[in-house]
Amino acid sequence: NIATDGEDRLNGKITLMADAPASAGATVSRSFKANISGDVTALFAPQYRPFFGDNVSLIVDGQRAANGALDISSLNLATAALGLNGSVTLNRDYWPTKLNLKGRIANDAATLVTLPISGAETKLREAILDVQFDSDQGNALTGIFEVTELERDGIAIAKTALTANGILDGKVNA
Repeated sequence: NIATDGEDRLNGKITLMADAPASAGATVSRSFKANISGDVTALFAPQYRPFFGDNVSLIVDGQRAANGALDISSLNLATAALGLNGSVTLNRDYWPTKLNLKGRIANDAATLVTLPISGAETKLREAILDVQFDSDQGNALTGIFEVTELERDGIAIAKTALTANGILDGKVNA
């Protein structure tokens, strides 16, 4: 539990497990799981509280291999305005070997979302992310990033979209 001012903010369970090494002296791989949720609004400035809402949650399941590769087999992050889910696999050089990420920022209400970032207040109607890559299937990367009604420091953009259809070619060490 994480608490401030005597009130629980986050509750749940985080598990770290060292898997048995394959041989004596070998580096140990580590598995991890987290399932935490709660109301963190008291920890943020009032203008950012609607982004988080009264129930944020993080559910993640992964493993760090003995060689340093990272496999997040399941990721789900949710706030009142944000939903992000998918999986990520990085090789020992932290180069992506698999990406499956989908996300959305939006309010259910007909209001703009104030993003919890530093600097000038930044608002948007909606942002969508969808990135796909699997080195076992080739080196093709696809991605979509769309933003609708972005406002920041006197700048207003009605809609912008970035579509990636390209090649992700780099180190592919297992």
